[in-house]
Amino acid sequence: MQTLSFRHAAVCIVALALLAHGQALGHAFTWNDGTNIVANEALSDVANIPSFFVEAWGQGADDATYRDRNSQYWRPVPMALWTLEAALFGLEPGPFHALNVLLHALSAFFLLLFAWRLIPTPGPERLGVIAGVTAWTVHPLHTEVVHVVSYGSDLLAGLFTLASLALWVGDPARSERRAWWDRALWVPCLYALGVGSKEMAVTLPVLLFALDLCCLKPGTLLRTRVMRLVPLTLVLFGYLTVRAMLLGGGGQDFYQGASRAVVAFSMLDVASLYGRLLVWPWPLNPFYDWSALPPQETLWALGPLTGLCVLIAWLGLGVRLWHRDRPLAFAVVLPVIVLIPVSHIVPIIIAAAERFLYVASAGPLLLAAIWAARARRAQLWLTLFALICACHLSMTMVRGSDWRDDRTILEASVRDWPTSFNAWYGLAALHAREGRAEEAEAIWRRIGVTPGGPQSGAPE
Repeated sequence: MQTLSFRHAAVCIVALALLAHGQALGHAFTWNDGTNIVANEALSDVANIPSFFVEAWGQGADDATYRDRNSQYWRPVPMALWTLEAALFGLEPGPFHALNVLLHALSAFFLLLFAWRLIPTPGPERLGVIAGVTAWTVHPLHTEVVHVVSYGSDLLAGLFTLASLALWVGDPARSERRAWWDRALWVPCLYALGVGSKEMAVTLPVLLFALDLCCLKPGTLLRTRVMRLVPLTLVLFGYLTVRAMLLGGGGQDFYQGASRAVVAFSMLDVASLYGRLLVWPWPLNPFYDWSALPPQETLWALGPLTGLCVLIAWLGLGVRLWHRDRPLAFAVVLPVIVLIPVSHIVPIIIAAAERFLYVASAGPLLLAAIWAARARRAQLWLTLFALICACHLSMTMVRGSDWRDDRTILEASVRDWPTSFNAWYGLAALHAREGRAEEAEAIWRRIGVTPGGPQSGAPE
């Protein structure tokens, strides 16, 4: 395994990604797909593609509330891609799901390529790289982002980010001229596609600056480091300019009206949740609303205090690795930087989501696997790691079946999160649409709302 070639490792990783999520090809459109794909008239004509680049996300949707919720987002790349798919295949869910599975497989490939280049010497660490990428590929956290067609925006942003990391590190066998072109042309192009897919990709310049700090020779001049980032900075400036020109007011804030202290304590609670989900990703939730993640009024509650301890320990590990093994220190920095756009520094509509961890989870999983490969009793630790991966793969298969259609995911949500208002509301609305009036009425009474009244719904 330590001497396995990259080609063979890549084939295995891609095959594993297809195996873990292949059942999605038989699934229906679900969750936000009804609004974003099925009922979105803008996708019906390829002539509409240019308009996606000059308007906010979801402006072609029929639901006015939905348009307002997403008025601060600009994501023309997935919209253009879905329009092309609709033109080629119609509104058949199979091809749309197939694309999501393929995007995840490609992301796994580029994560492997990046980690392979980050640790170029064969040996125990290389075995850890393979194990870490395997863990990331089959992790149950990714079932949401792979099985919901609308979350292809997250997949695209993740794919372009991981491909940029792999290109930035570069291949030692290639010439410096080729590496320069990769950094000056192809990475900025990937960055433009990433921010045109979802806002999560905006942190790439910071991510690459941190990567340079960890991997470039210590004596490299600051001017050299900054100049490497100039093309990316130009793309960022253009992106922010486009947003300022096209996007107006609107949008929603999950913590609207709450103090900064409450938001900070709540984000620590989210950090605790994310730490738990990386290790034991069950039960999973398609929408962490206030019933699942209530605002935290004090630091001394269990969630915020645990989150603070996790954050301090994680940053402490990063400081230690900075002095001992800088390439691995980047694995600590990765999730911290990637999660900045969804940490409520800028208000967003949702407190937490499993899809937010798509790229961020790569750092902890790679670090855990490489540590296991380096440990004294490496065989024991790697065996344990492999058993956890097998357990996660089985969870992924089970969770994937929950995403078969709207009914299966809503029934799974009320089963796993019986206090979730949105899960029960969504199930009642589905009953009503299918003519199951008595079951719908029973749920309306249970959650204390009037049919057709205000709701929160699933955000994009």
